This record gives sequence, C-alpha cells and structure tokens, in this order.
Amino acid sequence: MKILEVINLGKDAKDEEVAKAIADKSIGVLATAVAAGKSFFQYKSGIYDEKKCGEKVNHAMVFVGYGIEDGVVFFRLRNSWGGWGDSGHINVRRGLSSKSYNICRTSEFAQYPILSGSEEKDREDDNDDDDDDEDDDDGGKGCGKWKILEGKQLRGGMTDMIFSVEEAKEKCEKDDRCKGICCEGRKCELNKKDKYKDDKDSVSYLLDRGGDDDDNGQDDEKDRDDDDKGSWKKLVGKQLRGGMSKMIYSLEEAKEKCQKDKNCKGICCEGDKCELNKKEKYKDNKDSVSYLLNRDNEDDDDDNDDEDNDRSSGKWTKLV
Repeated sequence: MKILEVINLGKDAKDEEVAKAIADKSIGVLATAVAAGKSFFQYKSGIYDEKKCGEKVNHAMVFVGYGIEDGVVFFRLRNSWGGWGDSGHINVRRGLSSKSYNICRTSEFAQYPILSGSEEKDREDDNDDDDDDEDDDDGGKGCGKWKILEGKQLRGGMTDMIFSVEEAKEKCEKDDRCKGICCEGRKCELNKKDKYKDDKDSVSYLLDRGGDDDDNGQDDEKDRDDDDKGSWKKLVGKQLRGGMSKMIYSLEEAKEKCQKDKNCKGICCEGDKCELNKKEKYKDNKDSVSYLLNRDNEDDDDDNDDEDNDRSSGKWTKLV
C-alpha cells in the first residue's frame, strides 16, 4: 500500500464539507492541522468554541466523528496525546449548511490520502513494461475487468469530472464508446480513448470488454455498434453541418426525431448528446460522431463530394 495523492478540502472548505467527508466510507482517515492556542491545550471537556485560537498552525489531529450535545453540534477530533482532554479527544463546535465556524482552522486544513491497497493488490504487476510512453497500449487487461494506471491521464474525455469511481465505472461499462475512466481525487470522467499521458495528479482505469473492437480511428464497416444490427455506419471524428436543433438528445431520441422529419439528413453527437442536421456535408471534428440517414427512394439534394457517403443497406448509414 502507498499514498498516491493527498486531497486537501481547501482553505474555503465549510464545516458541512468536512462532515460529508467524515461520513464518506471511502475515506479512511481525515486529518487536519490546528492553529492551537493556550486555551486549546488546556481543554478538558465540553464543546470547544474559542474564536481566538493560535496565530499559527502548530499541531495535527484526526477527525473521528461528529455529534450533538444540548442542541449544539460538534466535530470530535483525536489527539496523539492519550491523557489529554476528553480521553485524548476534543469536541469543537461545528456549523450546519452554509454556517461554518472553522474552529482553530480545522476545516480549512482537512485532508485525506488516496491509497493504493486492497483494490489493486490482487492485480498483475505490469513491471512498468514501458507504460511511460503516452501512446502505448498495453491491452488494458489486469486480473479482471479494470486495470489501474497510476500517474496516467487517459485522453478523449467524454464527460466532466463529476462522478465517483464506482459511478464512472458503471456508466463506462454501459457506453460502448467508453475505453476507461480518469480520476483526480474523488472525481472521475469517462474517456473514449485508451491512449494516455503522464500526470502525477491522475489515476486512470482501462476497461477490458473481452474482445470488443477498437473504434478509435477505424475506417471500416465492421465497427458498427451491435445494437444497430448493420444499419448504422459511423463517421468518427466528423461533424455534420446544418444543425437543426440544439445538442440535447440521446442517440436513440435523435434517430427517432430525424426519421420523422423529412428535412433531416442525419445526426451529429458529442459525448452522450446529439443534434439533428439538415445537410450531409461534414467537417473534421475529433470530438464528434455523425450518422447519415438513408431515406429510400429520396433524391440526394446535397452535393457532398465524398463518394464514400453512399448509402448502404438499411435505413441508417453510419460513416466510419
């Protein structure tokens, strides 16, 4: 086990954020620094509510919980001195919601480590096998579905960094375009590429789909999505022109609406949101995936010069 990163809640952290961190079972130890003055060191019992603490940070303690006494809520911290205070502990006043007391600066210095331990101790050791090349692809296979890459940042972000590790893994497994997730601290994003670069603040996880084809940059029809049953042909890195709507629909919603609108030529998607388009012409855009609709027996009134936009069997042509 080793420390991958130390997460600081920050100087603007509120008491409520500290309370949430204490309640988070994924955080093992929530430590803090203390600007302790004379009255702090003389504490015996009760709820400490001294607003004038020490001028400098001069001590370290650990949050162990919170509670309420006579209608006053408090944090409980453990000291390293067993015979001090309340059996080695102190209760400091805590604020609720937007109210924050930050007694002796304990909230603003709250921090916890990100550890590599039980989650990866059973994984195969890759012995560094030249992982450091940002364009290396070592297959993404550990002892199971996910492989951890410490100090690596996956490319091709599909979402904002807003999910927990488990939420991101669950969403990635449900999205065929997702190659893995990248995390900084407790928040993660989904990624559509399995290439990565060095970033000491990041931890990435590659997803092994057990033989799924790699969509990245492929330009043949065999990369059609399974649920499209051959009727879609994808254009990766292309953006259809002539947007008819905002990019607010899911893929299936956009397909359905486009089929019902005779002016719609196809749809263009970025991440998990899509728009309707009235033109078959397109331009390069690495963040986009487009789909052309084949309306049987309708004339093509767009003079797109690319012959490879010819329609294939089925209603939709997914250009790759």
